Amino acid sequence: MQLLAEGNSLTVIDFQTLQDAGFAGKNDRVKILGKGELKLKINVTAHAFSKSAKEAIEKLAGTAETL
Repeated sequence: MQLLAEGNSLTVIDFQTLQDAGFAGKNDRVKILGKGELKLKINVTAHAFSKSAKEAIEKLAGTAETL
């Protein structure tokens, strides 16, 4: 997610963004996992979040919105 955001100057990642980038199909359910280090504020919408992912997003004043 960090690379997708930084590489495309994104501050919002939603299901459509993940589909367009080839990370999800139209019938997929997406869970954001907390692996790696988040370095920028980002607002994410997905079907589910791990506890660590939600904490990392919110630590930088971003939002983790569940579909």
